[in-house]
Amino acid sequence: PSAPHPFDRRPAGRVRRDFAAMDALAYRQEEAEVESAPPACTNLWQNLRKTELCRYFPRCSRGDACDFAHGCQELRGKPNLRKTALCSHWLEGACPLGAARCRFAHGERELKAPVAEGAAGDPTLCGAA
Repeated sequence: PSAPHPFDRRPAGRVRRDFAAMDALAYRQEEAEVESAPPACTNLWQNLRKTELCRYFPRCSRGDACDFAHGCQELRGKPNLRKTALCSHWLEGACPLGAARCRFAHGERELKAPVAEGAAGDPTLCGAA
């Protein structure tokens, strides 16, 4: 007879915790994929323009059409995107993080508009105080 699989010898509670840990890991990986996906909304893209310095400045050939800031005077604060979209896990019935820890809104009442952190030309955005 073959030896039992190590998973079969675990107490039932530990098996449930292991599955919960795997679910949480899959959830974090899925959230990372969502956060790194390109913005689908033009309005969101406009909110993200000029929020990072251009790595090609001062040799950038795009000039004013460049989506990145050419110097601190153009640099804008990144918008706070927390709770600006509905949580897909909440929509499916269960979010493992809960409303307080989840970056996404759990219902229409939690939805917020993106808010920029710092105005264009704010010296603190370039590390100056």
